[in-house]
Amino acid sequence: MAGCAGIFPGSSLVEYRVGAAGPAGGTVFYLAPKPFPCGVAGEDLCTGMEVAPVESERSLSWSGGKNVNLSVPDARSILLGSGLGNSRIVALQEGNDQGNSAPVYAAGYELNGYTDWHLPSADALNELCKYARRLPPGDTGTMCDENGSLRPGFSDGTYWSSSEYSSSEAWLQNFGVGNQVYYAKQEVFNARPVRSF
Repeated sequence: MAGCAGIFPGSSLVEYRVGAAGPAGGTVFYLAPKPFPCGVAGEDLCTGMEVAPVESERSLSWSGGKNVNLSVPDARSILLGSGLGNSRIVALQEGNDQGNSAPVYAAGYELNGYTDWHLPSADALNELCKYARRLPPGDTGTMCDENGSLRPGFSDGTYWSSSEYSSSEAWLQNFGVGNQVYYAKQEVFNARPVRSF
């Protein structure tokens, strides 16, 4: 999809393009063929996603301390647009903070006055991986892979999603080979905030 037009509060008709600046100053990495549920509880409809600048990237565990084996069943959605809800639910766990939890860090990130940044859900992370590797976007059922060259600003390492898999594991994705698996929450991997619009 070449562009996506949308009307947003306080703005006029705007067309966004993959690879261009998004409404909050990130880079647009995904434009949906049709609106998808987004917001904390899926109460809104969005048409695209943007990723925060490379300076926002941190190396963190998914959760820390007593929470590494504590289930967060309401943060298990892998669907595109569910990352904000997942991240904010994890942020409610006592003991998780921006210094030891990737979802909490991303949920607390702010850029240009926008505070709805979050860690991407597993499906959104897959789309971010495809963008990072210059692969065709749009079909969330198609997995990222090692084809395509990695864009500047992305590591060929592993990135956390906001989607919990089990009480002790969460989904992540390796941008070097594209595979998506679940791994122990206490391990340290990359965290990069995104937001839906």
